[in-house]
Order: sequence, then structure tokens, then C-alpha cells
Amino acid sequence: MLAMALATMLPLCLCAAATELTLKPRDLQFGKVVVGHTRTILLVVTNDGKSSVRISSVTSSSSKFKISKPKLPDVLAAGKSLAVHVTFEPTAAGWIGGHVTVLSNASDRRLTLPLGGIGRSEEH
Repeated sequence: MLAMALATMLPLCLCAAATELTLKPRDLQFGKVVVGHTRTILLVVTNDGKSSVRISSVTSSSSKFKISKPKLPDVLAAGKSLAVHVTFEPTAAGWIGGHVTVLSNASDRRLTLPLGGIGRSEEH
């Protein structure tokens, strides 16, 4: 009888929380960049949720990919975006990979975005 009473108090749908933050583009591929030069791609973090979200950090797993330092923490109201510039600075020839991580208090607290590029020797 107690189980029946508890079951009637539970919501009919236990749905997963919707994703609040989106990242565009979905991956950061820099292509070939001459060693000693740079290429920058704009990463946009958008709050698609219905309430404000606090962005606490945006970091790169590799020192070859520099993140513009937006003033963080930052609170994004619903529908608002944060622009972050990611710059690839190869110091040697070859493939370099990693990821960007965005930490927040959203339901999807940790977002990870793959990135990569190829350092190439300067052509003569």
C-alpha cells in the first residue's frame, strides 16, 4: 500500500534535462599552418536554455592552442552567447590534437570539443 501511494506521487515522465549550452563549430580543425604562424577560429558558446548559466572556465588541453581570455566567470542569460577565440600556434611540423573544455553550472556542466591542426615546414 505504501509503494502504491509513493508511485502515485512520482511524476509520470522522468525526462533527462535538456542541453543548455551549445558550442559552434562542433570541432575546431585548423588544417595546415606554417610553423611560426597562427590561425584563429571563433568558438561561440550559446545558452539555449531557459535560465541563466554561469561559465566558470574555458581551457585548452594543449599549449599549442591558445584561448582568448574572456572575463570569467561570466553569466549568460538565456539566448545569449560568449565568443572565444582559439588560436593554433604550431612550433614543429606534424599533427597536434587536443580539446577545449567549457565548465559551467548548466545541466551539461562539462562540454568538450575536439581540436587539431598540422604544423608544416615553410615552403621555399
